[in-house]
Amino acid sequence: MLDESIILPFTFPAPHHTLGGLVSLADDGLELEFQRRVLFSVRENFRKIRFEQIRDVRVHLVRQGWFRPKLVLLEICTRSLQPLHGVPGSVREKLWLYTGQENLDTARCLEQVLLLKLLDH
Repeated sequence: MLDESIILPFTFPAPHHTLGGLVSLADDGLELEFQRRVLFSVRENFRKIRFEQIRDVRVHLVRQGWFRPKLVLLEICTRSLQPLHGVPGSVREKLWLYTGQENLDTARCLEQVLLLKLLDH
């Protein structure tokens, strides 16, 4: 059985600042906690969002350039626009979260657990 206490750090770009936080498993979906970072200072606009109507989850390895490390992209698709309303980095029913390559195994484990939960419903 897969561990359901998976916690994955992530970032997603927003205009003039970066948002970073943690994504973790909740009872029926995902929980997203994030804060805004402006010039290395954190402690602004802490938000916590629950996603219960997840339609699909995918993990992709993204190459940034020749001398830059690869990024892991976690793509989350919801069944409704409402859960992502006001979340920076979301487009329609999709949200893209980026994490470092060192978190690839954690991201893939999160993907597997979520896909198994989707199959059960």
